[in-house]
Amino acid sequence: MTAQRSGSAEVSGKFLSTLFREQELHARAALIAQQACELFPDSAAIVYLLQPADPACWSVKASAGDVHLESDTVPLDSGTLGMLADQRTRLIFSGSELRREDYAHLHTRRTLLTLCYLPILVDEELIGALEVASFGLPLKSSDVGSLTDLLEYSGPALLSSLKYEEERNSHLQSISRLAQLYDIEKVFNSTLEMDALMPIITSKVREILEGQAVNLWMVKDEHE
Repeated sequence: MTAQRSGSAEVSGKFLSTLFREQELHARAALIAQQACELFPDSAAIVYLLQPADPACWSVKASAGDVHLESDTVPLDSGTLGMLADQRTRLIFSGSELRREDYAHLHTRRTLLTLCYLPILVDEELIGALEVASFGLPLKSSDVGSLTDLLEYSGPALLSSLKYEEERNSHLQSISRLAQLYDIEKVFNSTLEMDALMPIITSKVREILEGQAVNLWMVKDEHE
């Protein structure tokens, strides 16, 4: 028992060191999925994050192993994932007790022995989930303790990556906006002919605002 705990701690240390060297969300999610497959040979793993869109859904961020999903999103209340969203605790299902409709989002040609879910929590708030499908040996509750420890750190890691990418995208949008304004200034100053300038103004405004149509109205004089 002691040797097994020591080995798990060593794996966790290596995993966390690699995890926090990455900054991108998908890279960190891929490491988590791969680590799950390494801890449980002959299995597959998928990492989801909750998307608070209307309607809310599970968004697939990474997968590893012999499984695939036809869609990058799964409805929040869909099958076994819906049970996790409702209960927000570790869930383990035997393949024999599940109907195919319960995990319709998963596609594999192999016989499913166990389907395991671990919530990814940050400050007791559910932000995602780790799904592990076992094909070789059935999983028990005592088998997934090492994953629970890893996910304790993985949740903050995924959340920080999400915020990092949001901040980076915000900066890129600001740079793009400045570039557009500079381009507009150059284009607007390229001609003094009103007949040539007016269609340029409307086309550039339409491009920036991503509108379908732009009308430019001019005041003929102060009495009209």
